[in-house]
Amino acid sequence: MKHFRVGTCSSHAFFLTPEGAPFFSMGLNHIDHAPLLSPVNLAEWRGRYRNTRLVWLSEQVGPDLRAWGFNTVGLTQELCLGGFEITTHTAYYRPEEYRALGMPYCCSLPFCEVHQWDENSPMPNIQGDEFAEWCDYVARTHCVELADDPLCVGYFYADGPIWVHPSRNKKRPPMFDPTRLAQEDGPAALHELATRYYRLMHDAIRRYDPHHLILGDRYDANCPLPDVVLRAAAPFVDVISLQDFDRAVSAICGRIAHVGQVTGRPVLLADAIMGMRPLVDGNAPAAAYAAAWLNLVRATRAEPACVGIHACGSYLRNHVRYERWRHLGCRNASNQVVPAMVDAFTAANADTVVWRQTIERKADS
Repeated sequence: MKHFRVGTCSSHAFFLTPEGAPFFSMGLNHIDHAPLLSPVNLAEWRGRYRNTRLVWLSEQVGPDLRAWGFNTVGLTQELCLGGFEITTHTAYYRPEEYRALGMPYCCSLPFCEVHQWDENSPMPNIQGDEFAEWCDYVARTHCVELADDPLCVGYFYADGPIWVHPSRNKKRPPMFDPTRLAQEDGPAALHELATRYYRLMHDAIRRYDPHHLILGDRYDANCPLPDVVLRAAAPFVDVISLQDFDRAVSAICGRIAHVGQVTGRPVLLADAIMGMRPLVDGNAPAAAYAAAWLNLVRATRAEPACVGIHACGSYLRNHVRYERWRHLGCRNASNQVVPAMVDAFTAANADTVVWRQTIERKADS
């Protein structure tokens, strides 16, 4: 059975499909059906989708994503409550739900719930024996079933791990005390902790799945991220995954280049969006948004280390999202397509196909 892997084409990093073709991942994140369960949509949910997410995924979501030019399903979890007391995301997809989409996907594994938005999960003792046992449990209960699936690109870990910064509302302290970095033994201690963290998860996956890519933590590049953590991760992952929501495209490109240089690994821009608030109900400025998104895609994909860009736009608008992102959905709460978002994504995805084909032709000439 063949699987996705990483390689190069004309000196540019790419994913490679199971058939060996260069694959630049254009993905969409945050795919949740909850808005369709509201009273106004419930009749359609029970009728058209037969009250099951599998039908919704196979008959609407998958066809939509392919029609809009996406070739990957990114992080599927969506914010379902974003308060000060409780902040949480939706449940992880099951293997049959990923497969119902009928397209390549990235699977998230709940090894360590140290997400920066998560104010409530307990912090595990990474140095303890129980964490090692937990990693093995997670791997065998998820990876065994996916080990032979050619549509699985690879595995994500934590969504914005709090290595040296607290959670968003500062209820949870960092995994490592940042003040120790100024001490003589601080960087070495952080490297030791991070090495154990990444080795345990890597080894657990490889016991049950020797082939699929390890995409690792989805770091928030706009928060403190010591190079020592990246260097500790590099031997145990195939790709470094970044989230970056900076409005300065040049800054995003600079961080991709830096991370690629520090780690020697390809870089996936696993969460990005242009946060233009006037996109209320899909109205103006549609053209401005499309131009801004295309500019971001073109600039970041030109970075030789970049193997893909996943949009943080969400599939369905979710009104519990933070105000900045609330209107960035491909379909609205009534399940109607939002042209401003869909047209922007479709155009950029088509442009990326042409770009990739040009690179392949150069490699063949």
